[in-house]
Amino acid sequence: MRHRSMVEVVAGAQIGLEAQPPQLYGDIVPALKEKYGCTDAQIAYFSVHVDADTEHGGRAYDLVEKYARSAEQRRRAVRAAREGAEKRWLYIDGICIHYVLGYKLTDDRWNEYQAEWGPSPYYDAVY
Repeated sequence: MRHRSMVEVVAGAQIGLEAQPPQLYGDIVPALKEKYGCTDAQIAYFSVHVDADTEHGGRAYDLVEKYARSAEQRRRAVRAAREGAEKRWLYIDGICIHYVLGYKLTDDRWNEYQAEWGPSPYYDAVY
């Protein structure tokens, strides 16, 4: 396994993952309320992350711009950001597949977790 540089980690995690939610969640929140009847409390995660991730994503762009000095570092940063973005989309796809299409993407560990902590409020709102 290759260790990634600080620039790649920031690009992948902060730009690839955290720069997307403000736009994504701006579309998701109204649908969760209107189509699934979710309350503000049930979907607070999304609202909080619109603000927080706007700030985090902006800082990440500044850091990558400052520290990715060579063409190779910039190339690796772009690749890491793309990989992070793909992971975000797989996460969104997983939510759709599990909660909307009804495929159970869980195993016994998830069932044990829910037995101890209860189902997520989002799960209750959908089913």
